[in-house]
Amino acid sequence: MKNNNTGLTIPNEIIAQTNLGDEITLQTFPSVMVLKGTKLTALEVLQVIEALESVTDCLYATLLNKFPKEDDCDDCTFCEGFLEDCVDVPDWAKEVCGIDPDTKLCICAEQDSGRILLEPTDYEHDITDIDEDMLEVLADIGICLGELNESIMSKETIYHV
Repeated sequence: MKNNNTGLTIPNEIIAQTNLGDEITLQTFPSVMVLKGTKLTALEVLQVIEALESVTDCLYATLLNKFPKEDDCDDCTFCEGFLEDCVDVPDWAKEVCGIDPDTKLCICAEQDSGRILLEPTDYEHDITDIDEDMLEVLADIGICLGELNESIMSKETIYHV
């Protein structure tokens, strides 16, 4: 299927295969949308959960294949403690400096002067945009968070069908 100027068209044959019924609800999330029936039996709810788990497993496998934790990753300081090193800068402080509150900042230390400087990054997103619980799951299944962070910052495409 293609998303064209008039919107997304789903052939009736595909909709019929899903047994969604006459009333359909659409839920949207970043990078995904879910069509489902407005009325589901307990069995249908379980079938939806199984289908979503299947998709989730495929996406986790994609991440694990792309960012496996290597033997030398055990010595990686990024994977072990990067969340403790994060610094939250209040929006008001950014505004005083003329920086948009949504702007990511990086921290630099000047050894000679003893100053710690914060300045805008040249990337839009990094691993701090991911929920901490999700990061724990990713680390537990063996994903290198440092490599994942690099990929997020560079906007690298890692999944393509």
